[in-house]
Amino acid sequence: MEGGGNSAETKSRLRQGMSKFLNSLGQSARQKRLDWKIVACGSRNNARDAFLHATQASPQCFNVLLVDSEAPVDRQASPRIHLKQSDGWELGLDIDDDSLHLMIQIMETWIVADPDAVAAYYQKHFLKSAPPQSPES
Repeated sequence: MEGGGNSAETKSRLRQGMSKFLNSLGQSARQKRLDWKIVACGSRNNARDAFLHATQASPQCFNVLLVDSEAPVDRQASPRIHLKQSDGWELGLDIDDDSLHLMIQIMETWIVADPDAVAAYYQKHFLKSAPPQSPES
């Protein structure tokens, strides 16, 4: 998945948070004796590269790519088409559309909607003045 920045600490925190968020899916996989692993890759290009590598290295596994949409998504377009149009990514026909998932644009809005809560969570690692300010703030 995209996210987690470049440090092992922030990637670890993202993995922990996503593990909690997706706990029921992880439990379901483990009950079926399936491996379940969340990998925070940093940049979207790193996430794509890791996904393609994992898919080629372990074609028997169900690998999932999760990246920000970065733009509105046409409801009629598949994630593959969106990623081709927005990033120029050629993912190959061997990649199943069910493996491609896009986070909606509003995710970033949720994150910065309460800068005090984000600042309290990240403490000294969050620069409250860094995110763009709302015209209403």
